[in-house]
Amino acid sequence: MGAALWFGEIVGGKAQRHDALLRFCAEITGVALERLTLAHNVFSAPLLLLDGEETGWRISSASRGDIALFGLAREKIGVDVELASSAEPAWNVLHEQEKAALRALPEELRPEKFLRLWTAKEAYLKALGLGLRREPSEICILAQAGQFEVIDQGRKIATREARLWREKAGESQALCASVVLPALL
Repeated sequence: MGAALWFGEIVGGKAQRHDALLRFCAEITGVALERLTLAHNVFSAPLLLLDGEETGWRISSASRGDIALFGLAREKIGVDVELASSAEPAWNVLHEQEKAALRALPEELRPEKFLRLWTAKEAYLKALGLGLRREPSEICILAQAGQFEVIDQGRKIATREARLWREKAGESQALCASVVLPALL
């Protein structure tokens, strides 16, 4: 089985997202909800526990406002979601190759292209289990046609899956990314 993903609106806050993530995990794994709990490792990466013990499942979640994206896989997984915006790109988190590609675009296309790069980059960092403990500008995302490649410190990273897509989020659009890394990475 590849990665299982869930995207949707969750009204409320952190507790409601937590409960929704557990329900998603129970549904996908076929395990009774009351047997599952969530915890975090030393790097704050989420862990799925079964009867208080770690499972072989890896989870990732992301949210912006009431919009959430969850991922569950047997290998390292990372997901991210960002609401579409016309904000100026955060140039400091971009690799030099990404900066050059953005600068070559017409100005009105840069915000969405930046968010596509950023969601992919953040999903990759989550899959590593490090989040923003790594310098994002060391990572280069090569995105095209709903997929992406990761170049980390000059080395192409093998992925099982690396997807980029858009979802309708109320009156807005959300940019989503998921990446699954081989267990040995």
